[in-house]
Amino acid sequence: MTDIRIFPDRKAMTAAAAEYFIQIAAKAIEESGRSSVALAGGSTPKALYEMLAGDEYRERIDWQKMLFVIGDERNVPPDDERSNYGMAERSLLRPLSISDKNIVKWKTANGEPEQIAERFENEIKDAFSLKHGELPRFDIAMLGMGADGHTASLFPGTKALTESERIAVENDVPQLGEVRFTLTFPVINNARNVMFLVAGADKAEAVKSVIEDTENGVDLPAGSVRPSNGTVTWFLDEAAARLLMHV
Repeated sequence: MTDIRIFPDRKAMTAAAAEYFIQIAAKAIEESGRSSVALAGGSTPKALYEMLAGDEYRERIDWQKMLFVIGDERNVPPDDERSNYGMAERSLLRPLSISDKNIVKWKTANGEPEQIAERFENEIKDAFSLKHGELPRFDIAMLGMGADGHTASLFPGTKALTESERIAVENDVPQLGEVRFTLTFPVINNARNVMFLVAGADKAEAVKSVIEDTENGVDLPAGSVRPSNGTVTWFLDEAAARLLMHV
């Protein structure tokens, strides 16, 4: 199921996303004793993390019953300003005093890209107590989207787009001249709830293609986010949604 929610500005969009996040996490904790989320990088998720760590939301759930996984990462040390983990740590994890045992991050300062991805995958298997061939099932998989239609670190034309078995991979991105790390589509599409947070007029064409152009939208990486047994909820500001016709 796909749910499209449009808001007048980023602030309203972020507030709605925070409420949605809390409701999903609280329900999972009530039902199973814990909740799991794959975190996204970028300025829009950062605003959400800061809101969740603020006074209005920090008392709404037991944050120590949350498992936080960094969904994708750049090949930089954790203290680098470009690090997705670094951003999440400063804006969400540290303010909420999240224990290291509740965080799965890419150990980018230790090893070659292939080793880093393999180590991360093994940590996820341990965190979810997975058997051979099983995939993690996140309560929330949080995603952004670039103007080129990339999501997580799944960029157009890259090898990771066709990965069908691995949980996490290193992904060479020639157009950026760097290696990224990312969860794969099989994992994202196994989530119970996928949250897209997309803001800005530069994203409007990609938003329209993915949501409305079912024939060409799948050519964009974000168009391959189609959970087999879950919900996709788009949180859009009016600028990003300006080309949509059927909402």
